[in-house]
Amino acid sequence: NGRKYGLLYNGYCRTYLNEICPDGWRVLNGNDCQYIIDFVGQNNGAKLRTIDYWATPGNNELGFSAPPSSATDTGSNWFFTETFCYLQGDIDIGQGQIDVFAILGNNNIAFYPNGSSMWISMPVRFCKDA
Repeated sequence: NGRKYGLLYNGYCRTYLNEICPDGWRVLNGNDCQYIIDFVGQNNGAKLRTIDYWATPGNNELGFSAPPSSATDTGSNWFFTETFCYLQGDIDIGQGQIDVFAILGNNNIAFYPNGSSMWISMPVRFCKDA
């Protein structure tokens, strides 16, 4: 399902993420996430979600094409039907936390600084450099 929903990476992989980005692309950062929330509105996640695969399809009005995805701790617990993206910067390795951007099935968009454990594996979203 990696081609359909994306591969999963945990916080310890973050230092290598830019190496897997296509040329001219990078991993989202906190500023990108806040820009998206400010531009789209916190309750307008349907504008970012694909029209396929979601239990309640989005309209992808803005062409962001976010599919639903999953996240897992060490493979024993899975979280489905929300798109989680963890961020490149602002990771507190001492606290074992990573920042998380989420497009939720209920149309909400959220940014959680230090929102998840470094062990949680999630998809990563790339954005095109300006």
